Amino acid sequence: MRYTSRYGERSAQPMLISVLAGTALLAACGGGEDGAQVTDMAGNSAAVIVDTETSTVQGATVTTAVALKSSPTSPSADGRDAPTVAVSPSANLTSPPTPRAAADFPGPDKSADLSIVWSSNLEAGVEGWPGNPVGWGVQNRSYATDPEVSGNVLRVFIPKGSIDPATMRKRGLPQGGTGFKSLLPGTYEVARLSYKVRFPSDFAQGRGGKLPGLCGGTCNGGGTIPNGADGYSARYMWTGNFAASVYAYLPTSVTYGTPIGSRQIPLRRGEWVHLVQEVKLNSIGAADGYIKVWSDGQLVVDQQGMTFRTSDQLKTDRIYFDVFYGGNDDSWAAPKDTTIEFAEFSVSGR
Repeated sequence: MRYTSRYGERSAQPMLISVLAGTALLAACGGGEDGAQVTDMAGNSAAVIVDTETSTVQGATVTTAVALKSSPTSPSADGRDAPTVAVSPSANLTSPPTPRAAADFPGPDKSADLSIVWSSNLEAGVEGWPGNPVGWGVQNRSYATDPEVSGNVLRVFIPKGSIDPATMRKRGLPQGGTGFKSLLPGTYEVARLSYKVRFPSDFAQGRGGKLPGLCGGTCNGGGTIPNGADGYSARYMWTGNFAASVYAYLPTSVTYGTPIGSRQIPLRRGEWVHLVQEVKLNSIGAADGYIKVWSDGQLVVDQQGMTFRTSDQLKTDRIYFDVFYGGNDDSWAAPKDTTIEFAEFSVSGR
C-alpha cells in the first residue's frame, strides 16, 4: 500500500469513519472563505466535514475518509477590488538575485523539464515583480536580511483583530496582511512555485489564514466559482492544527474554495519552511490535471485527476499573493499582533 498523503507531526490523529473506493473526496474544513461542506470531483456537496488519505492497492485508488470537527460557515471576500497605493522599495535592497538550478527543486518531476522562468530574492521588493504589482496592505510590508536565506526577507505585519481585507475596509479599519497578483513572464501548462515562509516562534494560528499560491486568468476567489474558462486559484491556507492545505477555486467548487490535501502540509514555528507547489492543468475534456506540494523536500500532497479548465486558453500566468487571517467574521480574527516572513521566490514552467 503506497500512501500519497501524510499528516504533520503535530497533527492529532483523526477517527476513521469509512473507506471509499475509486473516489477522490475533497474536504472543506473551515477554509477562510468557505463554510462546512464537502465537495467531490462531480461538484456534489454534503454537510459533514471530512479529511482524506489516498492510497493505491493493486492498482486501485482507495480514499480513506476521516472525521474532522465541523466549523460554522464564514464566507469571506479577498479584497480583490482593494485600492492600490504607490510605493517605493526600500533603498537598501541591493542584494542581487541568485538563480537556482532545476536540481534544487525536490520531487519526482524533474523529468518534466521545467525551466526556471523567474526568480526573486526580493532585491527590489515585491513591487519590482513582473507587472509591478502594488495591491493592498502596502503599509504592512517591510524588508530585512537574514543569514539563513539568500537576499532579503519580506516581513508581513498582521495586527490583532484583523480578518479578510475587504471586510476590514468596509468597517473602516486598517487591513491586516497584504495581497496582490503578479503576472509571470509567460503562460504555462505546468508551473511550479517555490518560496520559503517563517512563522514566529510564538505564532498564534487562530482559525486559519491565507498564504501565496499559483493562479490563472481572473484568479478566482471570494466566492466567485470558476466557469472553466475564466480562471482558477491555488493559494495555501493554514488551519487550526497549524498545518496547511491548498485552498483551490475550481469549476467543481461549490460556493467557496475546495481544500486539497487537508492537513497534509506540515508547518513549523520559528523556522524557515520551504514550500513547493506544482500545478499541471488538465487536457481539455479530460480530468488529468494535478496539484503536488513538497514541504522541505518531502512530497506531502499528490492530488491527481483534477479539472481546472474547459478552455485551453486558460493557463497558469500569475502568483496570487495573499497573507491574512480569515474568514470574514470575527471568529477568524488574528489573536494578537504578528509577522509572517517570506524569502527566495522562484517559478519554473513549460
